[in-house]
Amino acid sequence: MWFLDYILDNYVLLFEIFGLFIILFISVHLSKEIKRRARIAIILLLVINIVHNVELYTQNYSSLFILRHFLTAFKYISYPILIITLLPIASPSRKKLPLKYKIILLLPELVSIPFYLTSQWTKLIAYFVPAGEVSTYMGGPLRLWPYFIFGIYFIVFVTYNIFYLKKYSYNDQRISLFITVAAFLGIILLVIFEKPDDFTPIFAAALLLYFIFLYIHIATLDPLTGLLNRQSYEQALSYKVYGAISIDMNELKYMNDKYGHEAGDNALKIISMVLQTFSTVGFRIYRIGGDEFMGLFFKPITEEEASVMISVMEDKMEVTGYSCAFGFALNENDSILDTLKRADDNMYNDKKIKKEKALSSGKECHFRD
Repeated sequence: MWFLDYILDNYVLLFEIFGLFIILFISVHLSKEIKRRARIAIILLLVINIVHNVELYTQNYSSLFILRHFLTAFKYISYPILIITLLPIASPSRKKLPLKYKIILLLPELVSIPFYLTSQWTKLIAYFVPAGEVSTYMGGPLRLWPYFIFGIYFIVFVTYNIFYLKKYSYNDQRISLFITVAAFLGIILLVIFEKPDDFTPIFAAALLLYFIFLYIHIATLDPLTGLLNRQSYEQALSYKVYGAISIDMNELKYMNDKYGHEAGDNALKIISMVLQTFSTVGFRIYRIGGDEFMGLFFKPITEEEASVMISVMEDKMEVTGYSCAFGFALNENDSILDTLKRADDNMYNDKKIKKEKALSSGKECHFRD
């Protein structure tokens, strides 16, 4: 009977959790690491929810007050672990943290665990006392400590997410911020109004919304390079564009023919990593073809500023051993298609100059016209 009551009381949560689990199995857009982390988080959510319901059951029996203490400690420990597990999902393209940063990240949680486990006797955070047939919760002087630690990890999660999304659109940032802030606000309201401290429904709903957002976001990216793709580019042309930089990688066809497409793909990834460092909300770079890229300015730009940016790009490209041709065009209140054509024409002119310079210096050159 208790099991049936649990199913009925938590049906929406269970529906969301198992639905997410199934979606992760059929997804082809997310990396294996993200899917692995998400599955761990979903299982942990389910375990926390079960533990919470068992803890509610134990409060009706005064003899189980010690068990209730350990169940509560488990919940305090689990919520930060849940956020730590989800960190790679907040920043999918971020490299793994070095060991020393992992230790720093885990330090608040590791320091807190002994306090949670011994609080029944130290009475610092929370403890339970038998009161007739039930056990009663008592808050110690550090009763808000678990929420403080949770807040630290929440801030880390949001920071991760902001740094990842800063090179993408304001819309992406707003959607992600809404999901995380709304979830945190819900948890704060539960704490302030002393409602049952089961945050799993909020986490499950936030996780579901975030994965929907993540799917939409990943659909805007080129799978090979991580840059915005052609669909995103065509949609971006409906906004006000102040200028464009046409970029074309040199010698990609020669590289594919001589060394194989794996070498060519690796070169494109390296080139894209360089270009990605210039992406901001006001300037975004798109991969629009095999070796073709386009940078669009969504804020006012001068030819001098664009020239300096291209010069820095070329310097960074030179370090990689690869090269690109660049062409900038300012939108002079004409058609965006005219602006893009002028950028392309300037790029092909730059490619021609670089080819002639290479040939005149006696270097082997395989630029396509």
